[in-house]
Amino acid sequence: MALPSGRNRRRVSRGDAAATNTSGASRRRPGRPFARWFFSLLSCPSRSHRMSQPPPRYGAPISLATAGRVMRAAQAEAERLQWPMVIAIVDSGGHLVMLHKLDQAQYGSIPVAQAKAETAVKFRRPTKAFEDAVAAGGLGLRLLGIDGLLPLDGGLPLIVGGELIGAIGVSGMQAVQDAQIAQAGADGLLEHHA
Repeated sequence: MALPSGRNRRRVSRGDAAATNTSGASRRRPGRPFARWFFSLLSCPSRSHRMSQPPPRYGAPISLATAGRVMRAAQAEAERLQWPMVIAIVDSGGHLVMLHKLDQAQYGSIPVAQAKAETAVKFRRPTKAFEDAVAAGGLGLRLLGIDGLLPLDGGLPLIVGGELIGAIGVSGMQAVQDAQIAQAGADGLLEHHA
C-alpha cells in the first residue's frame, strides 16, 4: 500500500489503513463513531449517571385510572406554582391516553408535551439525556436529525415493576420547570405503587 507523499502526507492510523483501498484513496465510514456514541447514550438514562444494565422492558399500557393519578399529581404541582402547563400522558406504545391544557397554557405547548412523552417512551429515557447531548455539541448535534426525537427536558418514562408502562411529557414554561412538573407526576405514580 503506497502512502501519499509531500504536502498530502498525513499520519495513518490503524483504522485509516483498514479503510484504504488498493488505489490508496481513503474510504471513510460515516456514522460509525456516531453510532457507537448514540448507542452508548441509549444505554444510560443520563450523561451524569451511567448504568451497566439495559433500559427497562416495555410493559402493559398504563391504565386510564393510573394515568389519572399521574395527571392529578402533575396538575396539582403546576397549579400550586401557578404555571400554565400542558401535560400529556402516553401508554407504552406511545399512544395518547390523557392530555390536559391548563388555563392560559400556550397552544404551541400541546404538540410539544405530547412529543416529549413519545420521545421518553420510544427511547425509554428521560428527554433530559438528549437535551444534555445536544447541549454538549459535537456528535450530539446529530440527534437533531432523528425523526420522532425531541431533545428537551420535560419527558419522563413511567416505570412500574421494572417495566415501562407509559410516559409523561410537560410543556409550557422553561424546560427545567417542565421537568419539575413531570417529576411530580412520576412521583404520584411511585407513591401509589410504593
